[in-house]
Amino acid sequence: MGLGSSAYWTFAVEHLTRAGVLSPTASRTFLGIVGVASVLATLAADLVRRQGPRRAFVIAVGTEATALALLARVPTSLVAAIASGSLFGTADNA
Repeated sequence: MGLGSSAYWTFAVEHLTRAGVLSPTASRTFLGIVGVASVLATLAADLVRRQGPRRAFVIAVGTEATALALLARVPTSLVAAIASGSLFGTADNA
């Protein structure tokens, strides 16, 4: 999660801006979506309790990997960008 998270935080907005999906103003909205999605991470305690710590970690890593893959594979889609930000925010703060 650490290296993937740092890559996302460092390059996601620039990647989407260069692809023409986000304007500089919209990039702040994108980061807001990531932040709001991170509130969902408060449910992580329930996930850990129900699934166990190992499985919860695997789910979080898989979700973060999916968020990164969406940016890489569909950089020109606003829908994919929003989905990616939502997944990443949730997984990164879980």
